[in-house]
Amino acid sequence: MSGGRVHGWAQDGSRPCERLSVEIYAGGILAGVARADTFRSDLAATGIGDGKHAFSFALPPEVGDDGPIAARVADTEYWLTNGNRHGTANSPRPGRGESISPDWARALTGDSEFREEQAMLGHCWTLLGITPDLEKDGDWFRTTLGGRSVFVQRFGDTIKGFENRCAHRFFPLRTCDKGNGPIVCGFHHWHYNRDGHAVGIPNCLELFGTNPREVGAKLVALDIATCGSLVFGRFPGGNTSESLEDYLGEGFPILDAMCTMPKHPQRLNGQIGANWKLSMEITMDDYHNVAIHHKNRYAKNSEIAYFRFGMHSAHFTGHDGTLASMSVACRENRYIPSDYRIFNIFPNLAVSIFNARPYWFCHVQLFAPASPSQTRHMTWLFQTGFPAKERALDRWTRPFLDVIRAHLVRHFTKKITDEDRRACEQMQKIAHQFEGSPILGAHEKRIEWFEEAYDVAMSRGQATIDAGRQE
Repeated sequence: MSGGRVHGWAQDGSRPCERLSVEIYAGGILAGVARADTFRSDLAATGIGDGKHAFSFALPPEVGDDGPIAARVADTEYWLTNGNRHGTANSPRPGRGESISPDWARALTGDSEFREEQAMLGHCWTLLGITPDLEKDGDWFRTTLGGRSVFVQRFGDTIKGFENRCAHRFFPLRTCDKGNGPIVCGFHHWHYNRDGHAVGIPNCLELFGTNPREVGAKLVALDIATCGSLVFGRFPGGNTSESLEDYLGEGFPILDAMCTMPKHPQRLNGQIGANWKLSMEITMDDYHNVAIHHKNRYAKNSEIAYFRFGMHSAHFTGHDGTLASMSVACRENRYIPSDYRIFNIFPNLAVSIFNARPYWFCHVQLFAPASPSQTRHMTWLFQTGFPAKERALDRWTRPFLDVIRAHLVRHFTKKITDEDRRACEQMQKIAHQFEGSPILGAHEKRIEWFEEAYDVAMSRGQATIDAGRQE
């Protein structure tokens, strides 16, 4: 930008001959639209189509050229950067969180609002646990979904999930976090089969006048699906029937490839004294790294790429590939990592991949809501099977250094998550004072996307509840 004019270029690599329109924003407000159809010799020389992809836009006099300027390909979420790299048209724009509802924080402190929120979110595909905890027939683990206690169990080659309450007198069927064995109620010894039907009722004929099958008692079953080693579940009855693969979209093959865990991943479980949304949103915030994690400098827009897919989002550092290209490479089992990536899967899952030279590690974080001000933080850490730039010395020393490497990865991962936890807990202390919409900068754009997805989930959940009331 110079002399009150914004200069740049834009091209769609998949349609190189098309001329694009570019929206120019000044201070987050649309200032005008420019056509990217002007010839520039440097573009032609570097193979950018026929070179006719440049634009020049005169800012209105009242704007000037000393404020924040951003440009977006019209009618898309592709934001141009001020770099000269090819294809960097996905930088986040400056914004003020205008699309976030002013009452976005009401469930951070209110018990009834929190219960209502969780009931609605129970119909979203949500991470419940991992398959290494269901290695043997009869293995089960207990967790929560939609504010309700549930358990997931292996039956041969099948994984099923049920609400954790007996159909008889509502006693909890699983009273600890994990175990192995048949589904037998500890209150009256009612026995359930793999489909959740009560098949064994003590003294049934004398007490109920019929056989167990005729009693018709059945557990509330969950929809269960897996991706890699991740076990997802949801309560049936929502107003969407999309499969887990459809729900994750381009993220499904990525998570499938990243999250194939060893039998014994490292675990860093704990409690966070803050609402789950605060914990989730800090993983989408690239602006806090200097203050909270003591980084040396703030990242530039050109160093970060953000992608939105369905209800979810991703952050890439570097400029190697896009979400779509990574998805295809993972599906075809040919993905080679190059930079840090983090995927935030709505509602409460964050999965990142990072380099612990020369090997690549994956960090899976689940922020399980416990109350308006408490979150159960479940995290798994493990070395991936992705190719590494391994030297002969690395292969020779690996048996000795793997233990040290795992310890260091655990130490630094815990340090970062502890810093995030403390920041969220400080915010929770004054959550009752949150008023209006937050002011969000370019590196907090994904928080706005998350809150938009949250509003969609709430509206879907409300439609489900209303339909149930009508019935």
